[in-house]
Amino acid sequence: AGGPHAGGFSADFSGFGDIFDFFGGSYGGARGPRGPQSGNDVLMRMQISMEEAVAGTDKEVQLMHNEPCPACNGTGSETKKLHTCKRCNGSGQLQQMSQTVFGQFVRMTTCNECMGRGRVPEKKCPECKGSGHNRVKRTLSVHFPAGIDTGMRLRMEGYGEAGDTGAPSGDLFIEVHVRAHSR
Repeated sequence: AGGPHAGGFSADFSGFGDIFDFFGGSYGGARGPRGPQSGNDVLMRMQISMEEAVAGTDKEVQLMHNEPCPACNGTGSETKKLHTCKRCNGSGQLQQMSQTVFGQFVRMTTCNECMGRGRVPEKKCPECKGSGHNRVKRTLSVHFPAGIDTGMRLRMEGYGEAGDTGAPSGDLFIEVHVRAHSR
């Protein structure tokens, strides 16, 4: 590896383990159950006039996003109880092995019973049909501060997509575009 007499050859294998992380885990081993995942962020683009950008303004914004179901508190279960998925044993992943002339090939897929969560509702919530989320339309009041310019983003914490049960929602980012003034 390198050195003064290596003839220009240098090899850095320090990140070799990263390739295994990329392809699904710890050197071919199955991963354990993952923790609750935060919700996805949402990006919205808005145009405002030059006058509004200079003076600052407040605007009403309508947003469609997923929120935790109020009937089941986001669990997806009418009884609010979850059980370990029997199909994947709580890992959230299914392992499919096949033998080829090149050796054994292992393919990991998301469990279609629990949708990768590792847990299933005791009795599906009739309101959200077991997903734990409802699609909701909200109207928000957004303050655009004076001096805002094209390309700047406003962040509204917690107004993104709902996360897994016990995890926070994502954030809403509003990207601003200031319309050119006639003068």
